[in-house]
Amino acid sequence: MKESEFSNYVKQSFNGIQLMELNKLQFTLNSYSYVPSEIIADTAELVAGDHVLANSWQQVLTSLFPNS
Repeated sequence: MKESEFSNYVKQSFNGIQLMELNKLQFTLNSYSYVPSEIIADTAELVAGDHVLANSWQQVLTSLFPNS
């Protein structure tokens, strides 16, 4: 991933994320460690699955409408 605030967040949450500069793409690709898609999918579910998002929205809405 191109380095950014978002990619730095993703790198902290997922294994196998490589941050790169376009002028160093070949070096980045050569040093890449393969991560099976099943591991990425499982991590994505834990970090941003429906239950995680629903819980986050519930907290936001509860803070906005505490008596509902």
